[in-house]
Amino acid sequence: DEFEMAGALRKEPVALVKCETIDLEVPATAEMVIEGEIDFDPSTYRPEGPGGRYSGYYLSISKKNLAPVLNIKCITHRKDPIYWTYATGRDAHIAPTDAGYAIQFQISALIWDHLENIGIEGITGVWSDPSAQWTTIFVSMDVKYYGQPKQVAAQIWGNPRFAMIGKFVVVVDSDIDVFDLRQINHAIANRVRGKEDIIIYKDNVGSPIDPGVAPEIVQKLDIGKWDRVLIDATWPYEWEPREEWEGQKHPLKVVSDPEMRARVKGRWKEFGLE
Repeated sequence: DEFEMAGALRKEPVALVKCETIDLEVPATAEMVIEGEIDFDPSTYRPEGPGGRYSGYYLSISKKNLAPVLNIKCITHRKDPIYWTYATGRDAHIAPTDAGYAIQFQISALIWDHLENIGIEGITGVWSDPSAQWTTIFVSMDVKYYGQPKQVAAQIWGNPRFAMIGKFVVVVDSDIDVFDLRQINHAIANRVRGKEDIIIYKDNVGSPIDPGVAPEIVQKLDIGKWDRVLIDATWPYEWEPREEWEGQKHPLKVVSDPEMRARVKGRWKEFGLE
């Protein structure tokens, strides 16, 4: 429920009021409410202009698609309203919108919930950075047994609800913050062994509005076709503890502990480095 999700993000319920002409509720503090009905009779459809997709590309400029028309019944608004809209498309140089983040929260929560419900233990984080929308999924976890990261990818790819989600799945250890792309990149650079840890699941169902899918494929299959990729950026589970790693199963990090970093950060002003 979108209003429940909004309430969770705001940490307080969203006040709702009934619409004027239709049996729906809308936020009481909405800047503008446009009420109407959509006719799904194809004979009433009209051409729509080219629409920017979530990927940041137009799939077609010249081809016009027929789309349903909204017949407006009523418009209410606040005094001097601000008209909110959603900027379509994505660009690495443009900050994500609030709506972009909200979508990622919902998708990440759905995936996390699904993985736990089917019995995968040790999940500590799920995220899909808004710059790539839901195409790339990051999962952090405490790996409990050999091959578990592969099960994570298989469960995402095998669920029909996620048919257009997870073209790339990156699984990292729980010490990696899935919200920090620098840490994700660092894990890929230093923990991935190409032949063992990059798995390609060929010829799978995917998003038909992915610009990397040829138009003739979409026209023929009525769906997109993806080669899905798992990047297992966790330390190899089969490694044994080693003396040079002080009894651990992987090399030790060259980094100070969080307490030390907090102490140093707290003394910047004292050192005249603010």
